[in-house]
Amino acid sequence: MNSEDVSFQNMTQKLLEALPELTSYHDRALAASENDGEWSGQHIAYEEVMSKAIKEMLRAEQPDERLLHKIFDFLEMLAKHPEEHVQEVAHNSVCEPICSDELTLQRARKYMGPTTKDFCKAIVTWEPPAGGR
Repeated sequence: MNSEDVSFQNMTQKLLEALPELTSYHDRALAASENDGEWSGQHIAYEEVMSKAIKEMLRAEQPDERLLHKIFDFLEMLAKHPEEHVQEVAHNSVCEPICSDELTLQRARKYMGPTTKDFCKAIVTWEPPAGGR
C-alpha cells in the first residue's frame, strides 16, 4: 500500500487492510469503548489499536519481528504522508505513546524509519515554552 491509497478519512480502514494481524486489537479496543462499534476519530483508533499493539509486542519475550517491521513500515508511510492530518495521527497517536516510555522507545528504534525516528526525537526533546503554562 502506498500513501496515495490512504487519506485522513479512511485511515482506520486502510490500517486493517494493510495489517489484518491487528484486527484482534481493533475488535478488542472497539468492544471496550463506549462508541457503539464506531470510532470517534482516527486519533483514538490509532492510539487504541496501533500504539497499544506495538507496546504489547515490544514487551513480549519473543516479539514478532516480521509483524513489527510491517507495522513500522506502515507507520513510516503515514509519517511521510503528504496530508498533514495523517502525519499528525502518526505523530500524536502512535509515536507519542511509544516515545513516552523509555524501554518501549529503546526497543522500537530498530524498527523505525527515519521520519518516525525524527518524530520521536522531537517528542523526547520537547520542552514547554518558558513562561508558558
